[in-house]
Amino acid sequence: MANQADESRTIQAERAGTPLHRWMQACPPAHVHVVACFDQTLMLEAPRGRPLLAFTTRAYAGPFRMVVSRLPRWHEGEHVALTPEGMVGEGERVAWPVRWWNPHPKPRVLTPDMRESVAADLALAIARFDTPDDPFFEYLEAEWSHILDAIHHYPLHTTEATLSPLVGYGNGLTPSGDDFLQAVLVTLASGDEVDRARFRIVWRAVARHLRATTPLAAHFLREAGAGWGYEPLNALLDAFPAVPFARVEALSAVGASSGLAALWGVLAALSREAPPTPNRVF
Repeated sequence: MANQADESRTIQAERAGTPLHRWMQACPPAHVHVVACFDQTLMLEAPRGRPLLAFTTRAYAGPFRMVVSRLPRWHEGEHVALTPEGMVGEGERVAWPVRWWNPHPKPRVLTPDMRESVAADLALAIARFDTPDDPFFEYLEAEWSHILDAIHHYPLHTTEATLSPLVGYGNGLTPSGDDFLQAVLVTLASGDEVDRARFRIVWRAVARHLRATTPLAAHFLREAGAGWGYEPLNALLDAFPAVPFARVEALSAVGASSGLAALWGVLAALSREAPPTPNRVF
């Protein structure tokens, strides 16, 4: 590995999450290694598998995800050095961003009427999208009322029994069940006192079952367990009580089915007082 990449091949990261910045300032390892490259995203893993870092050319950051104009041409298995200035691999360097993004959505308090209105508007927006070919969405339709009760009302042991089957349920590197739960957790964590109390119960119920899913999905659930979202999700939450369709659409575009599962997770977390009737929106 080259000690220093050619400055002409330096990639300037545009922004990244503040958790990555704090981790880098605390006690970073000397190297991370590339574990995968897919879907405009390059994944890197720290020693012992935590955290997972990523570069993406998609226009949104996450807690440990950096937005770049192009991906570095590093190969799976390659070791990449961490320096105070950036990350250095074979022939290329990525400079740390000047802008560090806060992954916590804005705190939110909605009156019961506002909450009901937001849930109704979001349900209507979701109805404009076709349901993906993924068994998770059939399961969600069949178990919708029980899932809502688990999120908002059941004690811990019943919440765990109801929600744990969603961990790892569905297709892809981040199964839709995990995408749904991630959005539930972030929505609850950024809500009022009642929401935050339920957030703690839901996270305890889910955290015991992370080995049931993929390492990537488990990593994203751990981020949600800290109350951290990602840009399209946070942008929608920060808009409430308005529900701009452009922000709904931006979240729906994440992954093959991840975004739509996340929209359902937001809706479920909002549906405390007056849940929409599933038959109207599925």
